[in-house]
Amino acid sequence: MSGNLSSRGDVDIDLAGLAAALWARKFAIAASVLIVGALTYFTTSSMAPLYRSEARILIEERGSALSRTGEGGQTRDLVLDEQAIASQVEVIRSSDLLREVITELDLGSRAEFDPAGQPSMIGDLLVLLGIGSDPIDASAQQRVLEAVRENLQVYQVQNSRVIAIEFSSQDPELAAAVANGLAGAYLQVQSGAKLDSNADAAAWLEPEIAELRGRVRDAEAKVAAFRADNGLLLVTENNTLVTRQLSDLTTELSQVRAQRADAEARAANVRSALESGQSADAVSSVVDSPQLQRLRERQSEIEGQISDLSITLLDNHPRIRSLRSQLSGIGTQLNEEVRKALANLEANAAVARLREAELAEQLDVLKQSSAQAGTDEVELRALEREARAERDLLETYLARFRETVSRGDANALPADARIISRAGVASEPYFPKVIPAVIVAMLATALIHMIIILLIELFSGRALRERVVVDEMREETTPLEPSRIATTGTATASLAHQPLTASTQAVPVAAPAHPAEPLTQPAPTIAKAGALPVAEDEEDFSVDGVAAALISKRVQVVAGISPEGDAATLGAVLLARAVSDRGHRVLTIDMTGAGLPGATMAGAGLPGITDLLCGSVSIAESIHADYASSADIIPLGTADPETAMRGASRIAMIIEALSDAYDTIIVECGSTEITAVQKMLADRPITVVMSVVDPDAPIIAEEFEALVEAGYDDALIMLVDEDGPQSTRSNAA
Repeated sequence: MSGNLSSRGDVDIDLAGLAAALWARKFAIAASVLIVGALTYFTTSSMAPLYRSEARILIEERGSALSRTGEGGQTRDLVLDEQAIASQVEVIRSSDLLREVITELDLGSRAEFDPAGQPSMIGDLLVLLGIGSDPIDASAQQRVLEAVRENLQVYQVQNSRVIAIEFSSQDPELAAAVANGLAGAYLQVQSGAKLDSNADAAAWLEPEIAELRGRVRDAEAKVAAFRADNGLLLVTENNTLVTRQLSDLTTELSQVRAQRADAEARAANVRSALESGQSADAVSSVVDSPQLQRLRERQSEIEGQISDLSITLLDNHPRIRSLRSQLSGIGTQLNEEVRKALANLEANAAVARLREAELAEQLDVLKQSSAQAGTDEVELRALEREARAERDLLETYLARFRETVSRGDANALPADARIISRAGVASEPYFPKVIPAVIVAMLATALIHMIIILLIELFSGRALRERVVVDEMREETTPLEPSRIATTGTATASLAHQPLTASTQAVPVAAPAHPAEPLTQPAPTIAKAGALPVAEDEEDFSVDGVAAALISKRVQVVAGISPEGDAATLGAVLLARAVSDRGHRVLTIDMTGAGLPGATMAGAGLPGITDLLCGSVSIAESIHADYASSADIIPLGTADPETAMRGASRIAMIIEALSDAYDTIIVECGSTEITAVQKMLADRPITVVMSVVDPDAPIIAEEFEALVEAGYDDALIMLVDEDGPQSTRSNAA
């Protein structure tokens, strides 16, 4: 909204006038409230009271462990999700279940549930207009069913497996009976459904088992016949006769080959010993012979006798000669016995070779038979697999059939639900609530009556009053002669500077709306030849004068610079409050180094522009209200300024976004060069306001010359009181 208000003015709502209008009609409001309250009381009192009862059902898997065991003896839990519970709710609301309860409790004989027996004027009028349906057109059973369904509420209790059944009736005992009847009928339906399913399963399994028994018998007969026809008789559980013979023959052939090799090795050893002239004692095969062991013992005995007799007898003694002769005979017997042992070993080796050849021939024959048996066993295993599959299926069906038969009783298959709360007889009606209804009706009547009065007052214009506004001010600028001194209503000063060129324009300002009283202090002298151009009206340099100039020019973005530092930055606070007091929405953005404007308007330590540029807060979180006016402030903030200035390019976008919400945006930049301000605001059209505390300061003239060189020769000069802003609102506020 623009801050420009023409002489035709704007209007405000007269709240006092509205309150007076309401007070003037207080008796009419009271009368309407009492009338509506009385009508509501008599109407609700004449209504038939309704009582509500509630029963609750818990959906869960029920039954003994034996009746719920599945494969491997594991218990199969019932899977219940939101859709399953919702399905059970619809089952309870089903027409079949309701008809069963209606028949059991004889609800059709009660006038409460027969709309045709209770005609109403409103219902008849709707039928005549063609909007409603005539209850007479429907059957009596359908009318009772619809009436019961209207008084019934079935819903799932949130975050649970509990279903609540609520029923309303004029008879409290009937309300409880219907709710409990529905719960009991639902359990019977669930249990009956299980029994029917169990009976259907048993009826299907019985013929299937009979057929499977025949198929198993035929498959096993095929296996036995195939074994007999192909000689695949089983010796053990997994070995046939051919396989067992082949295994035994292979084992025997290995043993014969070992015996033959042993005999040949022993014979070769003995033969080698005899050929080399070795003693028979060195041959292990000979030493093992019992005969040779006896001859060796006899030889040792004779040698011992010869040794004993040699002590007393000479070598030619007949006794010694006899013993020597016996010893020589024993040696001959030993050699003959060795030769016999060699012949025996060679004979054993020959027998072993013959047995080996015979066994090898038999093994070749069995291998051929085994190859043929392997081909037959492939087909045999196929027949056995088929027979085994039929047998397993038969055993499974038999187990299921026995389980199904054992659960044929109703007690073995309870419903997967149980009643956890039966409906009780209500002692008080839930409808109508006379007192609450009367109170609500009276309050609503009072509110509607007051709204009607307010609308009448507003549309008639009696509640509107004209707002006093300031006419647009005309810009007036005039150069200040070198010897002239400007005196404002809030301070006196003179601006010294080197002579400007002829093309230099005057500082545009506007006359204030309310001239201030002049100060009595003397004006300072000009430091240098030549002076800055000023307005002929010396009070245009005041805060009020600059505020009026901004409003008259409809300036939206103001760039404030304060060459003298923090003390001058408080001029942005005074300017914002002055513009705000004139009914404009003002936002000040504190871009100073010390953050003094933000601390003055809203306090220190608040999130502001640096936090917004760093992305830690939103635009709304960075805006704070001025405690002394209706202006808003975005303070400096608490984030690192160096980090924040990396996103300085976003300042122009932020100002663009805020320009729709505020009439004037003041960006106080402190003692910053105008080139930096242009770069920060992305060359956006702005009006520069330079806050001045001491007009004689050399930096003021230098800064103004820089503004002129940068093209801001229409910059506004605003003199700031050294005492700064006060802590209270101005009189205009």
